[in-house]
Amino acid sequence: MCDESMTPSVSSASSLDSHAPSECSSQSQGMRWEEQQRALALEQLCGVFRVDLGHMRSLRLFFSDEACTSGQLVIASRESQYKILHFHHAGLDKLAEVFHQWKCCRETQLKDQVVEEKSCMQFSIRRPALPSSESHPEERLYRRLEVNTWLRHFNRSGQVEEEYKLRKAIFFGGIDPSIRGEVWPFLLGYYSCDSSSEQREAWRLQKRSHYHDVQQRRLSMTPEEHSEFWRKVQFTVDKDVVRTDRSNLFFRGENNPNVEIMRRTLLNYAVFNPDMGYCQGMSDLVAPLLTEVQDESDTFWCFVGLMENTIFISSPRDEDMERQLVLTGGGGVRVGGGGGGGGLGAGLVCVCVCVCVRHSLSLYVAYNNLEESILIFVSFT
Repeated sequence: MCDESMTPSVSSASSLDSHAPSECSSQSQGMRWEEQQRALALEQLCGVFRVDLGHMRSLRLFFSDEACTSGQLVIASRESQYKILHFHHAGLDKLAEVFHQWKCCRETQLKDQVVEEKSCMQFSIRRPALPSSESHPEERLYRRLEVNTWLRHFNRSGQVEEEYKLRKAIFFGGIDPSIRGEVWPFLLGYYSCDSSSEQREAWRLQKRSHYHDVQQRRLSMTPEEHSEFWRKVQFTVDKDVVRTDRSNLFFRGENNPNVEIMRRTLLNYAVFNPDMGYCQGMSDLVAPLLTEVQDESDTFWCFVGLMENTIFISSPRDEDMERQLVLTGGGGVRVGGGGGGGGLGAGLVCVCVCVCVRHSLSLYVAYNNLEESILIFVSFT
């Protein structure tokens, strides 16, 4: 009996083999369940921040020390919305290594950065190619609008013919950069496609006079009006224009007159449309218009057309964000903040950055207040 028990029969061996896959699958299911439970527990403990990679533009790492270990991670969306994570006690260099290994990221050289310096790193997002089954059937039928094609749309009077076909070609194919300044005023409603060359020139003179009147209204404010205007509009505009597209050659350098033109355009728009006034980010819309159109009055009216034909959804207010933080269990989430305390008050403050599109990267940054150390957990799925 002892020998029989020690020597399994063929049938018993085959029986064991048949049970092996089920045991392995049950083990893998158990491991997945445990991972899900750990992730759920971590989400309940931490502030969780998720970003859809398809809506992202870039990831930037700004180093604040010579060793390039501390600093900030800035996540930028394609709508120029930013999320900033601070690394006060190292760990940012490890994150840079992860981004280098991740196939959805590609490091890009900053225009103004010296090659030997590493004060900042930028990673652009590789957007996945859209399958042909999901693309529009006319997606590849139109080429980029070139100079010759653009000129063929004008008749002898200077009117634009086949406007629908032209807009369709621009939508699918884009515009050659050399003619943006000529095409954009039509697209933004400054010029009518039915207008002749003479009518457009007369229209420009009329709108130039109107723009001068708007500017005179701003310059002729009473001291009380100017004080309120400075507090509500000009103070913010003056801060924004000096940091808008300064790497662009058109705005680069001290005392650049184009920066002053952009400033006047924004201030005059706030007078022209006092209900809208100035909102942070408008300078980012005026800058490319001015770069291409290169005329103050024309840029102003193109910007007016852009604002009149665009629906803007505002970001949450500060009080709304604070209310959400209270509902999630604390007065805020810190990454690597020095000192004691903290919104979660447990000695361990965590942030999860989950970047998802087909393949996802989960980044858990845990800061231990007691030991003043950072732990980074990276997961690829």
